[in-house]
Amino acid sequence: GDNNSGGGGGSADGRTPRGRRGGANGGGGGGGEEDEDTAMLVEPQMRSDRAYLDLGCGVTQLLTENRIYRRQNDWRDRSFLEPSEAHKRFVLPPSEHLDMPETGLASRYCHTSINKFRFPVFAIKWSPEGRRLITASQNGEFTLWSSFGFIADKTIGGQNIVRCMTWTNSGDFMLTGDMQGVIKYWNPQMRLQKEIEAHSSPVRGVSFSPSDLKFVSASDDVSIKIWDFETARDEMVLRGHGFDVKAVEWHPSKSLILS
Repeated sequence: GDNNSGGGGGSADGRTPRGRRGGANGGGGGGGEEDEDTAMLVEPQMRSDRAYLDLGCGVTQLLTENRIYRRQNDWRDRSFLEPSEAHKRFVLPPSEHLDMPETGLASRYCHTSINKFRFPVFAIKWSPEGRRLITASQNGEFTLWSSFGFIADKTIGGQNIVRCMTWTNSGDFMLTGDMQGVIKYWNPQMRLQKEIEAHSSPVRGVSFSPSDLKFVSASDDVSIKIWDFETARDEMVLRGHGFDVKAVEWHPSKSLILS
């Protein structure tokens, strides 16, 4: 259309090309409604066949149960489950079946996830809330995996080769020990907070005391060290093995260390 026409809009049949409305200086007309309709169209999404794991069903059922009183892990307080698909929503998490430990066994293969770069995995831990899995590979990278979609959410590189990791009982910090004998403090967002030169050889294990005030580390330098978590100072060195110490664990409720 020309500069004074109001209806046409730039093409011989009166339709406006996509992305333009009306004439150059004229009013809107012809193709305005068509452009708006076109812009509202949404491309159909392809259906994904990726496997997902719903971890909230049992926990939700536990939180929504209406119980006046409750005995600790007692079968008399649990409803009977029929062997039917309709009863899947009544399944409780394994922590509610301590009298039946077989309910906590992994009996079905779920998924195999492969990292972008294939390297051996030396350490693996769940995040405190259970939504992510953290792996440490030989190339010095942390990989954060989604526990629902089995996909890698984030990769953190530039680290030494990590051989062990553990969370505090409160879930506020994570400790890692690497091949250089260095122990590092990490927050739940996987940001480095502190690092200490703990051993002269690779750190093979770290474990927290029940109060989180102290932790113990084991190394190939034939020693076990007990540390103060706040000050990062070693308070005691144990050399009873006389050889490389490959694993160490603090008792969950007592002042006992197993190595």
